[in-house]
Amino acid sequence: MFQQIQVPASSVPAGAEFGIYVSGDSMEPRYHNGQIVWVKSCEELECGDIGIFVYDDCGYLKKYDEHTPDKSQAEFLTDSYGVVHNQPVLVSLNTKYSPILISPNLCVLAKKCGISYSTIQTTARRGGQLSVETIERICQGLGITLKDFFDSS
Repeated sequence: MFQQIQVPASSVPAGAEFGIYVSGDSMEPRYHNGQIVWVKSCEELECGDIGIFVYDDCGYLKKYDEHTPDKSQAEFLTDSYGVVHNQPVLVSLNTKYSPILISPNLCVLAKKCGISYSTIQTTARRGGQLSVETIERICQGLGITLKDFFDSS
């Protein structure tokens, strides 16, 4: 749910595009429940950066990190050259919360095909109904033709 509020321009840091309310204590002691966090959109974060994330239909204010995947996840994070990439992780500053491991197969597919993670999530919720444009992007990312895609179903 979105709520638009008026705030004095002097309270908005330079470069901020919008603000969100913190809900909960997972980012204490730095961020507190009810505090407004000012956000600037970006394409990428470095390990250790604090960001806003949407994952599994939930919004998170977390620290971005990457971990070496365990054996069960390593195959999903291995590229065509055999290089195992780190698994994205969302970390709370409050140590009473466990890190959130981001599902590697969905993230890799989303990045490789140029499709947002939320698009893939929405598709899964709709029972796999994809637009033609999305199917074409998946095929392009996987290096197959539309014919190959439909012949394999």
